[in-house]
Amino acid sequence: YDAGDSIAREDLQKGDLVFFDTRGRGKVSHVGIYIGNGQMIHAGKPVQYASIDTRYWTEHFYSFGRIN
Repeated sequence: YDAGDSIAREDLQKGDLVFFDTRGRGKVSHVGIYIGNGQMIHAGKPVQYASIDTRYWTEHFYSFGRIN
């Protein structure tokens, strides 16, 4: 999270990172890789594609980022 720049949703590009606080502790605990069209790939059980707009992911959203 600290290695890149925070970006706005409208600036998302394929390969950008989507950070989540899935533990409710106010810090990043999960990361997805944005693949376009509101979708990401992430290491779930198993690795899977997911919409970043589902209720679960929007409730746990932390930030969008891009590594320089």
